[in-house]
Amino acid sequence: AYHQKEEPAKAAAIFEEILRTNPRDVETLRQVVQAHNAAGEHRRAEARAREWVALRPFDAEANYWLGLTLVMAKRSPEAALHYLRQAADDVPLARLEISRILLERGQYEEATRELKRLQ
Repeated sequence: AYHQKEEPAKAAAIFEEILRTNPRDVETLRQVVQAHNAAGEHRRAEARAREWVALRPFDAEANYWLGLTLVMAKRSPEAALHYLRQAADDVPLARLEISRILLERGQYEEATRELKRLQ
């Protein structure tokens, strides 16, 4: 398989082919979301991340990747915050993304609180 960082679009195509035979495979969904994001294909990553969250709504990693994908695509900060907050207790990096969104909005105190929770 193609390493995602070297040829992410090719890796995404391979993972998409695998999903055709097993569309509910969570590990492959994770890989395809990451590959699409690395290739700059955020709409495709978002669609697959939404499928992942639909399969496992309480999966912190799925929520984190959907939130992060929305951030990377510069889409729907409110939705990104929702999914990142769902993940924050189990995926500490989610708090970093939450704080970035809050800083962009000028919500400095809230952003600082999120960063302090990382400690």
